[in-house]
Amino acid sequence: MEPYDIAVLGCVYPENMEDEIIKKSRSSTLQFSASAHLRLLLAGMEQALGYGVKLFNILPVGSYPKRYTDPYVHEFEFLLGKKNRCLNIGYFNLTVFKQYAKTKKLKEHIKKWAKQQGKKILIVYSLEPEFLTVAMKAKKLCGCHVCQIVPDLPAYTDIDKSEKILYRLATWCRVAVMRKNIKAADSFVFL
Repeated sequence: MEPYDIAVLGCVYPENMEDEIIKKSRSSTLQFSASAHLRLLLAGMEQALGYGVKLFNILPVGSYPKRYTDPYVHEFEFLLGKKNRCLNIGYFNLTVFKQYAKTKKLKEHIKKWAKQQGKKILIVYSLEPEFLTVAMKAKKLCGCHVCQIVPDLPAYTDIDKSEKILYRLATWCRVAVMRKNIKAADSFVFL
């Protein structure tokens, strides 16, 4: 039995889907470097621990219809490495509604994870408000240790001055949610 039940909240492109995602994307802002970094991190954890972790994955694609051709991202399971079990969370990908849909689905899955026996660690890769909201929920449910990995600061990377005022307002709201829920973190890794 593994000493810790470790789960990760992150965004990875499954390797067998990269070409499909490129074809369906209407934006050049795909996050291949962040995906590759998280993949390497998970491979290193698998090697160091000798067992796999659970990844709750949000496919990092743009919103339908402006940035991605599919209105729904499907739920499916896949492996990273030999032992890392991954669940791609399905969600309705419509602009604005997708944040709510992702959070709702993540909460459902994290609740099931939190109810299982064992000492738990939740690793949150990035400051996505949906991830932080879910981390706060997990902390309340099972008292897990939350490790927050901070690859960049959204207050300085998400705001595009060319976007309309509503988009910038939504980004400001996401940053406010992030600041509120960052309190769930017990430890940090700054990149």
